[in-house]
Amino acid sequence: WTHVGTKLPSSTILDFWLGGGVSARGVKNATSHGYRALWNVDRGSNIGSWYLDGLITTWDTIYAREPCTGLEDSECDLVLGGGGEQWGETADPSDIEQTIWPRIAAIAERLWSP
Repeated sequence: WTHVGTKLPSSTILDFWLGGGVSARGVKNATSHGYRALWNVDRGSNIGSWYLDGLITTWDTIYAREPCTGLEDSECDLVLGGGGEQWGETADPSDIEQTIWPRIAAIAERLWSP
């Protein structure tokens, strides 16, 4: 999006995940131009990261983050979903469950609930 902007076909679905608030600005910009988007709260955004590769961010902090904050209702309708990322090099079979749960459930609930 940051490189091509509105030159993309209108059927394009954009995935935003970059740090420092870039994702939030990108989703706002893309949806305001009618593009559909996937939303992932990024590290460094100071709003409750949805990255799961550390135990610093708790499930309740994740759950408190509303994906459509700052978007008009018509823009929020274009947010198709999102996700929580788990980097493989930061977990192994001995700690994968406690690294992901219950935080991924909080993300799923946030994305499924109106």
